[in-house]
Amino acid sequence: MAWIGKVLSNIIRARKVSEPEVKAEIYKGDTNYATRFGSPGDDSKPLPGDSVLLLDLETRGGKVAVGYVDPKNASSVDDGERHIYSRDADGNIKAFVRWLKTGILRLNGTGDFAVRFIALQTAFNQLKTDHDDLVTKHNTHVHITTAVVGGGGGAGTISPTVTTGSPTTADIAPAKISEIEVPS
Repeated sequence: MAWIGKVLSNIIRARKVSEPEVKAEIYKGDTNYATRFGSPGDDSKPLPGDSVLLLDLETRGGKVAVGYVDPKNASSVDDGERHIYSRDADGNIKAFVRWLKTGILRLNGTGDFAVRFIALQTAFNQLKTDHDDLVTKHNTHVHITTAVVGGGGGAGTISPTVTTGSPTTADIAPAKISEIEVPS
């Protein structure tokens, strides 16, 4: 038999095998304890007030919790999409990962984009090299002047550049997020 209840709390009771459980109410005053079941690798806990689907276990006795509904945050995904999020104690979404049917992956919002660091670094390093080459050419070029103080003509003078530039020390390596990889 299946029941829909309301989550009261998450618990782990000391038993032969410690399993995560949920304390739930099917109707007022009817307290049930159910082992939480979810997908492997998905370790998440419902909040008090979430709806829970409880199944009776005839062979083992007791109930298992196999799914939850967040009553505060309505589903907003399109067919084929996936949205996983965390919530604070009041049920407000705090962090999320969303896989869109367009192939876009969203981490905590929109408004900016991740970059392909290797391509960015290649372009940046070329710009840095071009800049430094220009600075070297500027610093080593000379001026030939024919003006002589006092107005008389004369031989030209060769003088080095008075104002010199400096090679750049710019570095984008600190911008790399090593924990997130994207396809090249």
